[in-house]
Amino acid sequence: MATQILESNHAVPAQASDDAREGAGCEIYAEDGSVIRGFFYAMVLNLFLVLTIAGGWELWRLMK
Repeated sequence: MATQILESNHAVPAQASDDAREGAGCEIYAEDGSVIRGFFYAMVLNLFLVLTIAGGWELWRLMK
């Protein structure tokens, strides 16, 4: 979750060490490849939306 810091006197937490990431399930650490996986899901969703809109457009044209 993103947070906005509006004042300059806030303390920023230190990054967790690699040992702490493995054992504690730290939320700061992201799996390798998560950006590629997210991009893939976004492209699949875009393809689904385009196909749905194109199908609706063709259905509208046939019923017209």
